[in-house]
Amino acid sequence: MKLVIPFIFLLFSSHLWAGDGGSIGGFDNKFQMSWDQIHNSAVYNVVKPKLKGGIFNLCADKNNLRTIKPVESCVWQKVDDKYGPGPDYECVDTQTNSYNYPRAYTRDVCPTGQQQRYNDVNGLPIIDCTDWKTVSKTIPLVHKLEVVYDPNPNTGLSFKKDYRIPNCQ
Repeated sequence: MKLVIPFIFLLFSSHLWAGDGGSIGGFDNKFQMSWDQIHNSAVYNVVKPKLKGGIFNLCADKNNLRTIKPVESCVWQKVDDKYGPGPDYECVDTQTNSYNYPRAYTRDVCPTGQQQRYNDVNGLPIIDCTDWKTVSKTIPLVHKLEVVYDPNPNTGLSFKKDYRIPNCQ
């Protein structure tokens, strides 16, 4: 009986270890897949950075990034406290936008150790800073994206693949 259980497990799980095209055995070959193949596959998910317009819908035009196709987004409206303390927002309409924004920008940040966290009267967190700093940032053209093999979300298999934002036509 001790040998039967491992044999049954091996028999039913052997399809995971053999072959190509989505199997774990062929996983090492996935580093060679094109981005089109990854997008068209049902078993791969890409962890994308948050860029306005979506990283796969952007092109580089000199020092700017712009959307290739227009993007549909919500028009948010503040509504009464439906879901607890603080303002709530609802998507009341959609609009289509094309974006064009500079790769280089500045942002105010609070250096580590300068933050004081406390809650307001409604219990919502507030971050107060004693010494804000302005930093310059540039959105890179090449991003190392994580591609997750996801026929079963618990497998935890992934790899990193470079994606270069293309030049605009």
